[in-house]
Amino acid sequence: MRNLALIFDVIFLCNLDSIFAPPLKVTNDVRPPDHLDGMKLERDGHLNPDFHKEVFLGEKAHDLDKIGDDKTKGHQLLKDVFKFADIDKDNYLTSKEIIEWIKLKIDEHFNSSIIETDNIFQLLANNSRNYLVWSDYQKLFLQQREYDKEIVDEFIKTGDSKRVSLDHRFELLKDHDRWRQEDYDGDGERLNRTEFLRFRHPENSPKSIYAMSQDIFYELDFNRDGYIGLNEFIPIGMAHPRDKQDNSEFRALIDKDPVLREKKEEFDELIDKNHNGVVSLDELVAFNDPRNSHVPEHEAFTLIDYAQIKMGNYLLLKLSLTINIFLVVR
Repeated sequence: MRNLALIFDVIFLCNLDSIFAPPLKVTNDVRPPDHLDGMKLERDGHLNPDFHKEVFLGEKAHDLDKIGDDKTKGHQLLKDVFKFADIDKDNYLTSKEIIEWIKLKIDEHFNSSIIETDNIFQLLANNSRNYLVWSDYQKLFLQQREYDKEIVDEFIKTGDSKRVSLDHRFELLKDHDRWRQEDYDGDGERLNRTEFLRFRHPENSPKSIYAMSQDIFYELDFNRDGYIGLNEFIPIGMAHPRDKQDNSEFRALIDKDPVLREKKEEFDELIDKNHNGVVSLDELVAFNDPRNSHVPEHEAFTLIDYAQIKMGNYLLLKLSLTINIFLVVR
């Protein structure tokens, strides 16, 4: 945690010269994002469909989204990434090189979330405080949803206003609970930089990853027996009771759908570490930690396995880019 605080201090010092610059503008929603780049699971427990792309391309994953179906530009982007990851410049990527590259890209996502959150922090604190209070967050949340000043002031003063939509009041209620949880030093719901980062991006803190995993676990454990079964991880139609996990019809539905097959493989091979057919909270926490060593290792060998040109634990890059990594990361 000291390292995290040090990073924030460095960022703050680097921005001292901006105190008298034009006011900061925040284009990102102040609300903690549902989608966290580089995380296997979304906050709702669904698999992140862009995970492979995010951990191999880092922030360039967004560039690939902008490219769309232009495969020429897509191949060039991937060719550039390949060359950066190829440390010894021999036109091969070893599993070790891919693992180190993926670690670098995961760190890149984390650093991006730190910078983004610090910009929001500076805006809300108006460069005059080293903490935020709950009303700072409420104000920007409502302003970003285009409520006028009178309604914002009324809501902050009374804590209730029928002119604020029920959905927005519910979101604020959930966020306030999360805000309280991140106030680790118990100083009256004031969040410092590190606490505010954990509030918006729990992937930056082991303690917050645990709390987020608890929330996901609660959402998925339909029968409240303290474990997640395959049928709960992949609910088809209504949630099935545990004894239907081995039901042939249930398995047949999974086998027909490539997305469901991928989820089953994740469940069997990566989450259920002791292979007893169910997932415990500790197993989910380990799976959900992007800095767990299994993440880059699994992605590296998955990429090698999927590639069309395979040479043991190597990926070969020809100038024509005949390896179709493009489809792998899409």
